[in-house]
Amino acid sequence: MENVGLKRGYLELMDYRDDYVRIYEEEKEELLEIYKDKIAFIDHVGSTSIKGIKSKPIIDILVQTNDLEDFKKYTELNVEGETYTVKKEETLGGDYLIRKEEDGKVKAFIHVYKTGDMNGITSIMFRDYLNTHEDEKRRYEVLKLELYKKYKNERKQYTHGKDKYIKEIINKAIKEKRKDEMEKYIKIGIGVMILDGNKILLGHRSKNKKDTGGIYEVDCWTVPGGKQEYNETIFEGAKREVKEETNLDVDEFKLFNAVDDVQPDRHYITLQIIAKKYSGELKVMEPTKEDEWKWFDLDNLPEKLYSPTKKFIEAYLGEIRNERN
Repeated sequence: MENVGLKRGYLELMDYRDDYVRIYEEEKEELLEIYKDKIAFIDHVGSTSIKGIKSKPIIDILVQTNDLEDFKKYTELNVEGETYTVKKEETLGGDYLIRKEEDGKVKAFIHVYKTGDMNGITSIMFRDYLNTHEDEKRRYEVLKLELYKKYKNERKQYTHGKDKYIKEIINKAIKEKRKDEMEKYIKIGIGVMILDGNKILLGHRSKNKKDTGGIYEVDCWTVPGGKQEYNETIFEGAKREVKEETNLDVDEFKLFNAVDDVQPDRHYITLQIIAKKYSGELKVMEPTKEDEWKWFDLDNLPEKLYSPTKKFIEAYLGEIRNERN
């Protein structure tokens, strides 16, 4: 592990180097050769894994093992020596910490956790979040430089000074991960066809509006609707969505159909609901979404209809024709 490392207890920040990845890969292969199947997962973590920021020239490696006690015993019997040494004191992160030392310098820290330990998982999340959020990466580098200037000779103080920021980023990473995971679930959408004789109520979503309510087609006409919420019935959801968007109170519902609505980045099962009774004053309630609500004759509809709304109307008109025949 050439050109990396610091003497124990020393602190120095250096520019990022492209060969950190190669150095990590070489050390990874060596550890896998030593420990074989005792390593379940191995990852490059710490500041040398965050591209482009200044860091201590020490490679941080995360190892997850299915049997931590067995890993410790194996290390102390077969690995610990002149090159690999185990830190006997309790660590801040609660890890089993192994140092790799060569030529009087610490070249790598090997942080060992039981597989699935959140301290290990969050170190990966922290790395990935910074590598995909340039603004936060720069914030972290500025913080490190400020702490380095203040605590150059007090390494523990330098480390403690980063704790609050690291926890903040981990919380952001967890929220982002949950959001990403939720996007993979099929959601329930509601579309409500409000009828008044031969007329249908449609709302226009302008191409000039930033908030399109999740719709993936802009500058088009659509029936009111949205997402069904937890702990409400289908028709309760229909009432709420219509009230929120149009100020109308609707009733006399019929569940017309349930269809797939596969959008570019999400998948809905859309419940097509017909409401034949309404009351109240029609208003634009969410101006960041719709700029107009208007009644149209079913035989004189606007040209640009939102695709699911168009299918809904076509299916409804088809049913009417079949009933007449």
